Amino acid sequence: MCLTGLPAPVAAQDQAADPLLEEVIVTAQYREERLQDVPISISAFDGDSLRELRVSTPADLARITPGLFMNRSSVNQSDPEFTLRGIGTNDSSPNQNPAAPLYVDGVSVPFNAMVGHVLFDQERVEVLKGPQGTLYGRNSTAGAVNFISTRPGPEREGYFTASYGERDRIDLEGGITIPISDRFSMRFAGVVAQEDGWQTIDLTDYVLDTDPSFADPVRRNGDVDRKAIRISALFTPSDSVENLFILDAGRDDSQVYAFKHAGNLSRDNPAEFCSFVFTGIRNDNDCVSFAYDSRTAPRIPVNFAGRDLFIQDPGNRGDLVTVSDPNPDPRTTIKNFHMGSQVDSEALGLTNTLNWSPGRFHVTSVTGYRTFDRVSGFGQQGGPFITIGGEFDQEMDVFTQELRIASDSSWDDLYWVAGLFYSNEDIENYNIQNLAEHKFFSAIFNDGFTQKTDVIAAFGQVEWSLNDQVQLVGGLRFTSEDRSFHFTGQMVGAAPQIVPEYREKVSSDEATWRLGVNFRPNDNWLWYGNISTGFRGKGFPASIAFSVPQLQPFNEETLTAYEAGFKSVLLDGDLQFNTAVYYYDFEDFQAQTAVEREGLRLIVLANAGQARVIGTEVDVRWFATESLSFNAGVNWMDAEIRSGDYEGDNMIRSPDVMARGSVRFDAPQSIGGYEPFAQLDFSYNSKMDFILANQIGATEGSYWLLNARVGMRLPNPDWEVSLWIENLTDEVYKSEVFGPGSDFLPAGILYGPPRQFGATVTYTF
Repeated sequence: MCLTGLPAPVAAQDQAADPLLEEVIVTAQYREERLQDVPISISAFDGDSLRELRVSTPADLARITPGLFMNRSSVNQSDPEFTLRGIGTNDSSPNQNPAAPLYVDGVSVPFNAMVGHVLFDQERVEVLKGPQGTLYGRNSTAGAVNFISTRPGPEREGYFTASYGERDRIDLEGGITIPISDRFSMRFAGVVAQEDGWQTIDLTDYVLDTDPSFADPVRRNGDVDRKAIRISALFTPSDSVENLFILDAGRDDSQVYAFKHAGNLSRDNPAEFCSFVFTGIRNDNDCVSFAYDSRTAPRIPVNFAGRDLFIQDPGNRGDLVTVSDPNPDPRTTIKNFHMGSQVDSEALGLTNTLNWSPGRFHVTSVTGYRTFDRVSGFGQQGGPFITIGGEFDQEMDVFTQELRIASDSSWDDLYWVAGLFYSNEDIENYNIQNLAEHKFFSAIFNDGFTQKTDVIAAFGQVEWSLNDQVQLVGGLRFTSEDRSFHFTGQMVGAAPQIVPEYREKVSSDEATWRLGVNFRPNDNWLWYGNISTGFRGKGFPASIAFSVPQLQPFNEETLTAYEAGFKSVLLDGDLQFNTAVYYYDFEDFQAQTAVEREGLRLIVLANAGQARVIGTEVDVRWFATESLSFNAGVNWMDAEIRSGDYEGDNMIRSPDVMARGSVRFDAPQSIGGYEPFAQLDFSYNSKMDFILANQIGATEGSYWLLNARVGMRLPNPDWEVSLWIENLTDEVYKSEVFGPGSDFLPAGILYGPPRQFGATVTYTF
């Protein structure tokens, strides 16, 4: 039986006969262990579970993982931005490292954009919660996410799954292992995802230069077109040596979604804020935003598609035009992508893992190289004029090498692991930002940066069993990080002069550690307590800069976590019940915040102050009968800023309550040889804030998301046919809010996808 819904359950092997919960093995601590034996909070999902829950992108992990929230970057929407137990980032610059580092087949991936194509043919995914500064190193203040692809095995086996859904959605995925000899085998896997976008855009790219009766004033936006392959080769020249080589490559030709316009200013008096700023309820019948000087652009359609979009400012600034979008449909917008919404990205990854076990210890070498190139249009303000929009061109490269040595089972009561780590990261980013119709700037900017980072680290961890029940854990890691940054900029127009050039270097040297104690009264219970630390290194803001202080570096952020909990397997292996309580002390956290520099009040990426997170998490998995299973995971937390300009406010994207779960029924008897099943999974988030200032306009209330699936399985041969519905109740919810409360820019809102239904056929051999 596969995992469904929540952290993988484990049944001890010496339980009563035939426990219904299967044992799951993870490698979160660089060795194979039962999930229930690992003394940290982990959510783990195997490949079958991911396919059954229709998890096709890294962003989908948020709807099945307690404590994890994902939003799409306001600029780079193909990049998932994870917030784990209240720890994340509110800056979408591509040079910023995530607070929860991503690992693909053991290789550290420092940029979220590089993992958009990897989630297919997975053996499992592991989400580690809490700082992992000892074994995983820098940037792990929130935790770590491991993507582990299916390895080639000794036998020929594989699967193929095909889905077709509403909006011409097509999903194809498959993998096959082909043994070449007793000591060499290969696996080939691939995925294709295509779908028509669910968003409708009025006023296409250059409509302001055409007649208002433009022949095709409505277009579809948000099309999906992704493809990826993976080739793995496993060579075992002897019983003590194995080498696994993996090549993966992907291409994304999708479109980014446009923001929905939300005015901040009163229609009757644009010198004052409107109701949206104070209630958070979008109301563009009464709320507007400024556009540009109407005298320089006479070709303005006053009425479009049967509604008034542009209204002359009745206030004392009569030379300006105000804009609104009174259409209440959240899936329709009047966005003007001046340079298009198309994404054109390519990714390539090479990984080589060598394992050698000469006796008494294991040696592991993990070598990785990943590259990513992308050109994409972007826009943020959801209006027909070009206030903030353009195109960026990015190239990212990373090389990593890790060498580990660990004890084997012959050391009896002692386990140890030690290692060295090196990485080299390069990123180049060039932007064209067109603000030609901006109220104040009226300019076109061409800016870019290069950033290079070198990291060296040494680490070790020891686990010492005092007796059969008590174990002590200690770990330490030293990390040295050197980063250089070079910014260049030029402009055309009447705006303030952009910074022409800026160069700087920073270094971070940090020690992170872990102390823990474990108590196992028997094979079914584990009690544990940990104190662990993590850090994220110094860095640079990377947005448009009109003064050098806007580019000055920020310092490290550090987090100390205190966690205690237990893991249990009960009812003769039919019930798993895990609980953890945690307290995070977060120092100098990095965020977009208000700072004073050289007499200027700026909003830049900087150290925003101190914060603390208090929470508890409960995971339950229960087989009530052989046919009926329940999963539930709930994370309660209070994430509060304790110092700085936002003292007393909530951390962003940190709902007090996050619940995830599923119910599954498998018919106890087949019907004509077919085995029916039905499954319902859910996720719930309570009210949350999208910006540190906790403005009402940048909040989302509580909401539920439901998905359902019913089908039949034919065991011989192994076929499965199912019907599914995603977002069963067609819930409308915000996934990102940008710019509320501005007196010169509109706010922009991104909404989640609407309801969708379809069918899937899977063949396993």
